[in-house]
Amino acid sequence: MCEEWRNDFMAFYNDMGTRPTPKHSLDRIDNEKGYYKDNCRWVTKEVQANNTRTNVFIEYKGKRQTIAQWAKELGLPKQTLHNRIKNGLPIERVMYPGRLHKYLVI
Repeated sequence: MCEEWRNDFMAFYNDMGTRPTPKHSLDRIDNEKGYYKDNCRWVTKEVQANNTRTNVFIEYKGKRQTIAQWAKELGLPKQTLHNRIKNGLPIERVMYPGRLHKYLVI
């Protein structure tokens, strides 16, 4: 945490303002850096969950998102995408929005 915030709550408040809603929490934009004005923001749990070191990212058709974000977009359970990756399927099959049947050829 930056010294200004550590020693003065009003400095923190002046930089970050009021928490927008009770559903928001403070998030570091770059988790490798500390807590200071240019590296912090108020976000929801969903946004914060997609900003962790442990996330697995998939880049597909020029778009890079976490597995959770792709699962939401494709209407699939996250575990389905995890399993497809773990089973070594080509990216086109990993990202297929429906069920993969035994004889399906994409």
